[in-house]
Amino acid sequence: ISYEGKTTTQAITVKPNPILKIEIKQAPTKVNYVEGQDFDPKGMIVEATYENGMVKKVEDYIIRGGEDLQKDQTTVTIVYEELTTTQAITVVAKTVTSIKVKKMPTKTEYLQNKEELDLTGGIIEIIYNDNTKEDMSMELKDITVSGFNNTKVGKNTILVKLLEEHFSH
Repeated sequence: ISYEGKTTTQAITVKPNPILKIEIKQAPTKVNYVEGQDFDPKGMIVEATYENGMVKKVEDYIIRGGEDLQKDQTTVTIVYEELTTTQAITVVAKTVTSIKVKKMPTKTEYLQNKEELDLTGGIIEIIYNDNTKEDMSMELKDITVSGFNNTKVGKNTILVKLLEEHFSH
């Protein structure tokens, strides 16, 4: 302390201000996931409360259990300076939501009563509930095709179906 050229000292004690708790003040934008996805903390607000009552937004926290989420997982853990809290999430199985014909088979014209259906070159696109897509040949065992009738002249509408086992990927 200085005043008009005179200086003195005063001893003080600085005590640590430990964190009492951390908590999630605002949930992340995304809380619903498909197995295999990673947790996205976007929009989440984490706060630390200190012994002196100060509350501070925390950004350099660690996320545990947030990668490659597993079906039926219900939380991820948020860690900051040895304290933890959890964020509730929902993780469901990866399943097929729809399929569509991506490429017609090479052969689309047949002789009546003579030629059988040939699916060579045909491709379907499988769309999953995590918005991923997969191409599959129409010739594979997971695909069934019905509606082909070579006894009638004219157009046939065939039904392409993905077998039930593929729906719970």
